[in-house]
Amino acid sequence: MRRTNDLAVLIERWFTDRLMKHRGVSSNTIAFCRDTFSSCLRSHRRALGDPHRS
Repeated sequence: MRRTNDLAVLIERWFTDRLMKHRGVSSNTIAFCRDTFSSCLRSHRRALGDPHRS
């Protein structure tokens, strides 16, 4: 498994295990956090450049 996939799995587990099971947040909250996190990553990629596209 590539490192990127490892990070994705860890983030997904954190959202589902920690937030849903331990903190009791709704699936809508999880979706909002996911979308916000993705938007933030895209914004940083545009600002800093994508190191994978050389």
